[in-house]
Amino acid sequence: MSKLVANVVIAGLTGMALSYERLEQYMHIPSEAPEIIQCNQPVLNWPTIGRVEIHDLKVRYWPNAPLVLQGISYIFGGNKIGIVGRTGSGKTTLINVLFRLVEPTERTIFIDDLNISTIGFHDLRSHFGVIPQEPTLFSGSVRYNLDPLLELTDKEIWEVLEKCQLRKAIQKKEEGLYSLAHSLAVFTLKRMEIEPEKHGYNKDSLVGDSEVAFSSCLNFKELRGKLWRCKQMEGGYET
Repeated sequence: MSKLVANVVIAGLTGMALSYERLEQYMHIPSEAPEIIQCNQPVLNWPTIGRVEIHDLKVRYWPNAPLVLQGISYIFGGNKIGIVGRTGSGKTTLINVLFRLVEPTERTIFIDDLNISTIGFHDLRSHFGVIPQEPTLFSGSVRYNLDPLLELTDKEIWEVLEKCQLRKAIQKKEEGLYSLAHSLAVFTLKRMEIEPEKHGYNKDSLVGDSEVAFSSCLNFKELRGKLWRCKQMEGGYET
């Protein structure tokens, strides 16, 4: 018993030491650019077209490292674009540069004739949305997960939930939008496993848990996509 307690104490101290080490590293990370640059803010409805211009873009993750993007040039906009490539070809890096999670080594990107390197991070990132490959649920309510910044009304959220076939599942929970997101995800997953036809999926196509989970991911991805469009259209534009 004493050996078990000692192991637990050692594990706790090790975790605390690692936390301190991480904090020490973060304290020396250079700060990002300002969130807002008052003298250079985009108009409220930017971008209106979504025209992206990339000219000889080069990116590396740290000084003296090899280039990850080696002179990409492309112009697109107003269409749905798919970026295809093998693992490590730079697909994710390109998205990171669009949000300036990584700054370009050479050249930059223009969106609707605006150099994204000249505006603040908040002005840039608040105008774009990302639907991840896999939905992530945070601790808290369903409403908090879908609208953490409290920018949408309950009515708007319910309307989008209806379009994604998730409204009934949430209404059956006593707390509704304020029920815990994790419990709702499990509840919805089980319902789809038992009654897949009611959720728009062919029973024969649901072979195992992975397929059911994938269908649930599609629902949550569609939900967040519709919520983003709802938010953008409220401001007078849609992306």
